[in-house]
Amino acid sequence: MGKKSSKYYRLIDANFNRAREGLRVVEDTVRFLADNKKVVNDLRRLRHRVSRIGSAVYNLLITTRDSDGDVGKEFTSTGFETLHELVTSNFRRAQEAVRVLEEYSRLLSRDAVSDLQRIRFRLYSLEKQVVKLININKVKPRRRKKSKVI
Repeated sequence: MGKKSSKYYRLIDANFNRAREGLRVVEDTVRFLADNKKVVNDLRRLRHRVSRIGSAVYNLLITTRDSDGDVGKEFTSTGFETLHELVTSNFRRAQEAVRVLEEYSRLLSRDAVSDLQRIRFRLYSLEKQVVKLININKVKPRRRKKSKVI
C-alpha cells in the first residue's frame, strides 16, 4: 500500500469513527432523555449500517490509523449551552462524516456510495424527528454547578 492510499484510509477511518460517535451521542440522548424506543431503534440500526460498511475494510483502516500523529487531535470545541445544540451538533458531525465517506467511496470503492447516500438522507429525516421530539418533551439536561478544586 502506498503512502497516498494509506492517508486515504486514515481519512476514511476517522470519518467512520466520527459518524458512529455522533450517532451514538444522539442515540443515547433519545434513549435516556426522551425514552423513545422507536427512534432509538432507528438510530441504532443506522449506526450499525455505518459499522457494517466499515467492517469490510476494518483491518486495513486499523493498520493505517495514526491517532498520535493526527495534526487535528488538539482541536477543541467550545461546548454546548443547550440540549438542542448538543443534538444538532452530533447529527451534523454524523452527516458530514457520512458525506466524506460517500465522496471518498467514489474514489476507492463505488459499492458503498448509494448506501452511504441513503444513510445521509435518513440522518436528515431523523434529525428533524429528534429535534421535534426533544422540543415536545421539553427534555432538558441537568446542569452541574462548577465544583471548586481544593
